[in-house]
Amino acid sequence: MNKKKLPSAIIIDIDDCFLKKEHYIPRPKTDSREGWDNFQNNYSKMFKANLNIVDLLFELYDKYIFLFITSREATNFTKRQTETNINNIISYQLRKIGIHHTITINKSLSNNNIEYMICYIDSLIDIFNYKIIFREYDDYRNTVQVKSDLYEKYVMNNYNVKYAFDDLDSVCEMWNKKYNITSFVVKNNNIGELLVWMK
Repeated sequence: MNKKKLPSAIIIDIDDCFLKKEHYIPRPKTDSREGWDNFQNNYSKMFKANLNIVDLLFELYDKYIFLFITSREATNFTKRQTETNINNIISYQLRKIGIHHTITINKSLSNNNIEYMICYIDSLIDIFNYKIIFREYDDYRNTVQVKSDLYEKYVMNNYNVKYAFDDLDSVCEMWNKKYNITSFVVKNNNIGELLVWMK
């Protein structure tokens, strides 16, 4: 497969990367459905924009499709909350650069754990093209395994991924060593503390 003919993309983690949490919420000690639902519902509400990373990525929005590959589970509540978070950040960034806009969302495809989102801003077409790929329902495996499988299922044969951003060293190492993607580790939500694995 000729990757150069595929759309160029950047993989972005959401929690503690694109968004930063306002306070710590412990993960459930067991993989019970009740414990996991409570954790996901509370966890997804406790974040705000990590403007250090958002500002950087916003410089690239017209060159790449953004692929948010997240460990958030694909429940209706989590998906709604995540979409709202990201759309609010897009609105904020547009206001910062003086674009007065009306955002409408076109979901070109939606199934259990993936949301294809295209943001239309007034008469400008396809300004933001991003996709949110969620952890599948009842999948309690570790993040590296989950994201690797999501990448192979939804991304590998459809996009030419240039870069990946994540807060976990183990995930960035997986992107780099397994898939040859230049990967940036976001530490303490701070662009000044990025580490990079080069191809």
